[in-house]
Amino acid sequence: MIQIIPINNLPIFKLNDDLVSILTEKFNDIQENDVIVIAHTIISRIEGKEIDLNTINPSEMAKIIAQRADKDPRVVEVVLRESKTIVRMSDALIISETKHGFICANAGVDQSNATPNHVLTLPDDPDMSCKQIQEQIYKKLGKKVGVIISDTFGRVFRKGTTNIAIGTSGFSPIQSYKGKKDLFGYILKTTEVCIADELATAAGILMGQSDEGLPVILIRGLTLNIDLYNQHAIKEVTRTRTESLFW
Repeated sequence: MIQIIPINNLPIFKLNDDLVSILTEKFNDIQENDVIVIAHTIISRIEGKEIDLNTINPSEMAKIIAQRADKDPRVVEVVLRESKTIVRMSDALIISETKHGFICANAGVDQSNATPNHVLTLPDDPDMSCKQIQEQIYKKLGKKVGVIISDTFGRVFRKGTTNIAIGTSGFSPIQSYKGKKDLFGYILKTTEVCIADELATAAGILMGQSDEGLPVILIRGLTLNIDLYNQHAIKEVTRTRTESLFW
């Protein structure tokens, strides 16, 4: 049976907080093969990715875009700095490719759940952040766990947002069913499932999008073959330009 368990009573995390010590203090039942899903906002704060808008001097381009979109030009400037490529832009929205290779709104820059007059940007290396958390939990508890850092993304052809994985450690984010049979005996030739995104979305049901205050969710009861030395990365999920039909 799969369980989705919130870790309650967590504080608002600050720069350089010891995440693992706080988690294990608040929740003393982490078990082998659990998967811990963490909202990126926590990691961004701890790693110094909360940006004070008073320190931002917007470029002329940011001012032009901001005027068209009725946005704060300082926020637009942060979006431009976090963007590798602008994919699409309307009066109200910038869709960009981040330096990680994610295609998302506003390069993942978010004012929600940021302190006043600040914005949160994505962690520099979410996979590495996951790996460090995994190693620290093993060192502290002797338990091998999987770790996911999640964020909320929109989808090109569907309304509504869902949580997806932007970093993983301990397991392959993609599960292949190639070579297996379906219910009628047909051999599956192309089926791959992004288990990391599915787990992030499941955790997102409890995390919520407003003031729920549940940024860390534990998922238990999976068989993912957790490995401390797993070399898989979230880039395995991202389609390259040559693989995508929509570039």
